[in-house]
Amino acid sequence: MKELALFLMSERQLPDPQIGISPAGFAQAEWRVGERGILAIEFLPFDRLIRFAAISAPAQRGVQRISVHGTLPKHHALNAIYAIKDKAQGC
Repeated sequence: MKELALFLMSERQLPDPQIGISPAGFAQAEWRVGERGILAIEFLPFDRLIRFAAISAPAQRGVQRISVHGTLPKHHALNAIYAIKDKAQGC
């Protein structure tokens, strides 16, 4: 939970997330992306890594869908997160 609290305090421009525990037992935050997308971030307790997954919309024939996922240090994860947020808003 410490990593989650530090992240939220350092990224105050982000909207308030839904907070919970991931299936692996780590702190997790979730945001809605665009109209029907979701972003989930899991805060790993080692090496300040962030595991993240985002999707701009559910799978649907004929609808463009953007997704990204990975495990990166905070700075690099934020770049990926902001990129999908911006793209999802443009869809």
